Amino acid sequence: ILKKRDSQTYNGICDTQFKIQFYGFDSYSLEECEQMEPLKTWVFKTDSNGCLYFDADHFVSGDEIYKDDENNPILPLGTLILEEKKPAQGYLKQERKVLKNICDTEFFSYSIFYNDKNEFTIYKYQDHTPIPIKDTVFVHTFNEKEERLITDENGCIHMEGLEIGMHSLQEEKANK
Repeated sequence: ILKKRDSQTYNGICDTQFKIQFYGFDSYSLEECEQMEPLKTWVFKTDSNGCLYFDADHFVSGDEIYKDDENNPILPLGTLILEEKKPAQGYLKQERKVLKNICDTEFFSYSIFYNDKNEFTIYKYQDHTPIPIKDTVFVHTFNEKEERLITDENGCIHMEGLEIGMHSLQEEKANK
């Protein structure tokens, strides 16, 4: 149904959860769907390649999945809305809805969602100059856990893949 990619590396992003709403066997617009109740709602997650398939291995929760006569999951013709529900750890949630009108059994295109990492960069410079200060110690606190970070030769600390929440970064010891 879709692929989830990192916006910088284009690598697949694992464990991103998507809400998929099925609105029936006709083709509707996004505006029409927002005025209706979906017939089915599911949550699926991406695999290690960033792919999400409409099957039991990717299913997280929701209504019963449609199945064929041989008990294989099937996605009927009709209208779907795909929406990111929970980003993978260290990524920002993408705030967009994608409308898919499945109207041909021979062809179903997939959507690619790109996500930005939840990251932070700080630089330490001498007062009123562009001269970086290396080896300055900062204390990063998140969920009552502390870690000490040290600026590099460019006076920089870069953190990526941060969990969503309140982070604190305080200078502990300046290098002179």
